[in-house]
Amino acid sequence: MNNEPLPSSPVNKSSTAGEIPSSPTPYEEERLSVLQSFDLLNKEPIPILDILCQYTATHCGVPTAAITLVDREKILLKSVAGVIKPLEIERTTSFCANALISREKVFVVPDTFLDPRFASNPQVTQEPFIRFYASVRLTTTTGQDIGCFCIMDTKPGTLSEDHAEFLTGMAKQVIKYLEGEKTKKDLARLLLLEKEVYNKLLLTSANLASVAPTFDEALQSMILHLDPKLGWLSARIRNMQTGGTTGITYNPILPEDPELPLLWNRLDSQSSHPRLEVPQTDFINSAPLRPEYSHLVVPVRIRERLVAVMEFLYPDHRNADPRIRDVFNLIAANLSIVAERELLNIDLKYKSEHDHNSGAPNRELFVQRLDRILQEGSLMSNRKLVLFCFDINGFQSISDDFGYEAGVEVLREITRRASKFCSGDDTIGRLVGGEFLLLIHEREPYSSLELTIKRVTSNLSGEFQYGDASIDIQLSIGCVALGSAEGSSAELIRRAEEAMHRVKNGQNRGICVADEQVTREFLYKRAMNRTVKDAVKNNRISLYYQPIVELATGRIVGAEALMRLVNQDGKLLEAKDFIDSMHRMRLLGQIDAWVISEVLLILKENKSFRDMIPDFYFSHNVTPEVICREDFHEHFIAQVERSGAPANGIHIEITEQSIIPNNQIPNNQIPNNQILINNLKVMKDYGIKVSLDDFGTGYSNLQIIAQYPVDIIKIDRSFLTGIVSGNTVMNNLLRSITDIAKNFGCSMVAEGIEQQAEAEHLLSLGCTHGQGYLFGKPMPLKELHALVMKQSG
Repeated sequence: MNNEPLPSSPVNKSSTAGEIPSSPTPYEEERLSVLQSFDLLNKEPIPILDILCQYTATHCGVPTAAITLVDREKILLKSVAGVIKPLEIERTTSFCANALISREKVFVVPDTFLDPRFASNPQVTQEPFIRFYASVRLTTTTGQDIGCFCIMDTKPGTLSEDHAEFLTGMAKQVIKYLEGEKTKKDLARLLLLEKEVYNKLLLTSANLASVAPTFDEALQSMILHLDPKLGWLSARIRNMQTGGTTGITYNPILPEDPELPLLWNRLDSQSSHPRLEVPQTDFINSAPLRPEYSHLVVPVRIRERLVAVMEFLYPDHRNADPRIRDVFNLIAANLSIVAERELLNIDLKYKSEHDHNSGAPNRELFVQRLDRILQEGSLMSNRKLVLFCFDINGFQSISDDFGYEAGVEVLREITRRASKFCSGDDTIGRLVGGEFLLLIHEREPYSSLELTIKRVTSNLSGEFQYGDASIDIQLSIGCVALGSAEGSSAELIRRAEEAMHRVKNGQNRGICVADEQVTREFLYKRAMNRTVKDAVKNNRISLYYQPIVELATGRIVGAEALMRLVNQDGKLLEAKDFIDSMHRMRLLGQIDAWVISEVLLILKENKSFRDMIPDFYFSHNVTPEVICREDFHEHFIAQVERSGAPANGIHIEITEQSIIPNNQIPNNQIPNNQILINNLKVMKDYGIKVSLDDFGTGYSNLQIIAQYPVDIIKIDRSFLTGIVSGNTVMNNLLRSITDIAKNFGCSMVAEGIEQQAEAEHLLSLGCTHGQGYLFGKPMPLKELHALVMKQSG
């Protein structure tokens, strides 16, 4: 063996005297995660490592050897041979920090005084006065460096090739030991779970395979119901998962034998328990010259795992009934059937409570856990809760762009990320699509809500590598902070969901906390939902009608049908107060069908309107979900024909939401809703006129007007505000809107006219019709009829 000393490790030229590079190793977070998994970052001694350090120091002829663990900011000296303090030092002043990022197999510093990296290091200039240092990285089998095995001296030195090879071998032994202990701990955790399964009893010997009590009850029951006529003297069953037994029982029909307790004591004194593949019988006695007994052992196995052992003592195995072993083999088989069924039930229960795609608990299990926490009064203890509801932005697009499996992997990645920072009673649950719930417990000392939110967003958001594609996971988040027992789990979840939807709808950016204002709005919406549901159920939705007039003459030519709701206290609510609730409750389609039928019925039963005003018409708004149905025009025209109403006696109004769903233009392209265009074209050809309502308040533009067969532009009341006040900007905007309508051959109806000056100005711009309080508020049908009669009289 060549004993030439190894050269010193090269100096990092970017470092100045006394400095330790602070940049982390490559894949630092992965390395730290592996280090944490060993559960070694404590000051509990490990005697075998101390022995290895002492042996290494002696073999290499140095006073000090140490095994270090490199954490994010600290270096822990886990085991030390020699006198060195402190046992925990800053990473920025440690030798191991350099060793960890060194590319060399063995890191050597022959004389720290001559090395600019360490000459002014406090470990050199002060105790322990390190002059010589050498180390080998502790590299796991998966390739992460968790620390170093190092040797040190207070005088300069060299490291021979023999000593380098020895130090390398010792580092491998340390890792082998640590990984072995980690494996044992992992297995112990697995067995703990298995105990919950196998620590449940089964049945009596008569119905083991058909009835399934808990495992321990079954074992106990079987012992109690052993047939004494089988000739056994004494028996017990060991639960191999828990180490417990059913207790020793003695055959009640045989005389007491003082040798039996001695035999059981001898069996228990053996160093190991039986590990059998098949039943077996051994001779046993309590002492030399004592009579022999038979010890029959029958294993109970499930999925190649030994779960229980049945033990029986007989006076003489040759005198035992030959059927006995068959009987106990059958009992063992029945026990294994029940145990396997128990495992299957647990597996099915897990699948029923967890989302298949993400692996996270489903909504039902999440709600159960939240209910339990609320019932236990956790909110009044030393914990605070923060309930999050978040949605993956563009989740459907991820599946569309990268495939279904990519969407599934993103869901699983969210669950994985959450599991890394969740602890204790923290839990995540998946709702639908890309929506999740997350419950975070804050314990004293409490973090601020802002820090908790930041921790959640930073852990869950960010790039996700799927094959060659990089997917940027971004979230819309709503949350509610719970400081006292308030509301049911269902209500709290609805608040968090409402806050999340405010982000999705653009009312908030990134995250919305369900504070007092958001909660008030939530409670108002919930109350309005109940009001709407009750009104629909009890037929308290009605139609009011606002006159539409010619601005030049003031003559009524039509009326717009507007919904009104009569509250339980008799108060009349306008559509703007409850239309959102109808949308949330998916009632607009049902209400639309009723409005259409009601308007057609009025035209049929009130022909006097058209007798007095031949071109009189009713207009009403048709919601996007209805008018964008492919068969809408067929059903609508059929209703008109059945009613006998003239086609020009009804106008339909559409909003920009019909043209551009959710008020968004995908990829900055003008949409081409061919179904809507076809519906409008067929109805226009039939003689039904189409109005574009609230023009100018959204994404209306020339291309939309050109693309869709619109007859009338309805000017929103917001553009009339500058007429009386003389606002030049608003008036110029109003003029532009009227010019656009005229250029495309559309007539105009202005909404919200309240003063004569507004009507005159609009007329001067070419707007021929209008509606508003100047001409009449929305009114019941009888009042509208009387007004028309008065005009005709």
